Amino acid sequence: MKREAVTLVPGGTPLLLCNGGGKDSLLMARLLDDNSVPFDSFSINLHTHANPEELFEMHEQHLYKLQNPPPKIHRQYIIESFLNSPAAKLHGVEGVEISEIRNYEDLPLAYGMFGILPVILQEKYTQLCFGNEKSADSEQVKVGNQVINHAWCKSTECEILYEEYIQQYFISNLAIFSLLKPYSDILVYQVLAQKTRGDDLKLVYSCNTKPPWCKSCPKCAYVYLSYMAYLTPEQANEVQHLLGKENLFDRPDLQLYYRQLMGLEAHNAFECVGEIEETKLALEKCVERGFTGEAINCYYKNARLDRSEYQKLWIQYHQLDLSYQRLPPKLMGILVDECQKEGLTL
Repeated sequence: MKREAVTLVPGGTPLLLCNGGGKDSLLMARLLDDNSVPFDSFSINLHTHANPEELFEMHEQHLYKLQNPPPKIHRQYIIESFLNSPAAKLHGVEGVEISEIRNYEDLPLAYGMFGILPVILQEKYTQLCFGNEKSADSEQVKVGNQVINHAWCKSTECEILYEEYIQQYFISNLAIFSLLKPYSDILVYQVLAQKTRGDDLKLVYSCNTKPPWCKSCPKCAYVYLSYMAYLTPEQANEVQHLLGKENLFDRPDLQLYYRQLMGLEAHNAFECVGEIEETKLALEKCVERGFTGEAINCYYKNARLDRSEYQKLWIQYHQLDLSYQRLPPKLMGILVDECQKEGLTL
């Protein structure tokens, strides 16, 4: 017998915010908190990433610094291998090593999207919010006529696909959207610089390899670059202190990734990073700010934007993407107001 999708009557807090513990999660939390929008939080952890308790604490620590921390913080732990299940421990078997083998491939949005449904049904959430920015819709690699987007599971296309399926078969009035999707990376980092409070930047991370910073992956390279380009000098100094004052622009193991990021290799870095033009804008800002290093020299010699192109791109990436019509009007209004407040829109 075919069952109809249920329609939820919203609970006390209709908005559930997906929290990965990075700068995007921090920015979303600050945007909502500063504008008195209540929300609950949901975090997910895969067994191969880190000690689950430690990583959950890293995910959530910035939330407790808010004026109004979320009343409910939900956690989901994904066991990707039978060897990591509690079965052995429950039967008194000792000394079982944690496996780094995955029985199936990652699809984080699918984990969260379907694994979260029992929580949504129990708490009666009608809005599920992710923190995927505009660059998540861009491809990294092109093979013939086929384009490949590393972050497709964070794309608007994927978001719509999941929403339509869930509304048809499970919850008819669950809205799924990404709060930061109208923002380019340039806007994300500039608004973040304005919204950061106290020691916020010590409480978040963006590395997928060895949180909080492995200092050897494309994402560490890109986030470091963007921090140096757009954070205030005081905030940038704080980040450099966290990294032991190491200049990541000089790290030998990051030079290939920086070349990929600035478009000097066959494709962009295959990670959750911005578009090549966004990387070049950030590098140009670092040149203006007087940063030095091998990656800066490479940009200056091989990929530097001329002034007219720079100005054109700067204007382009400072425009909100108003074609993204999936946000509730109140939340879109917050994005517009925050940009105008800081003089970031033209």
